[in-house]
Amino acid sequence: MQKRTTLISLAIAAFFGASIVASAQTTTAPAKTPKTAEQKAAGKASYEAKFKAADKNSDGGLSKDELAAAGGEFGAIQKHFTEMDTNKDGKISMDEHKAWMKAHRAEKKKAASK
Repeated sequence: MQKRTTLISLAIAAFFGASIVASAQTTTAPAKTPKTAEQKAAGKASYEAKFKAADKNSDGGLSKDELAAAGGEFGAIQKHFTEMDTNKDGKISMDEHKAWMKAHRAEKKKAASK
């Protein structure tokens, strides 16, 4: 009888011990550190330079062919080309891209607040 009680006690201890270890191992990701104004400006300048470099005919916008040649650098533009091309000229200007991004962020923020 004492052997059975000991085994039951060990089983219970093992169960709760494993639960404690499992809960200790589940950690949340650290919060993102907000970017400084300088980091944001540098990122924006870098993106605009890449955009300009991908605009091979220097017409101020990226066509589907130019996007394809960029090798996936502008995935969001490729994915949402039709939505972004508001004037339907077959290319995405930086202004069209910025306007779409602003609206997209606002939609995401609104959805997150619900």
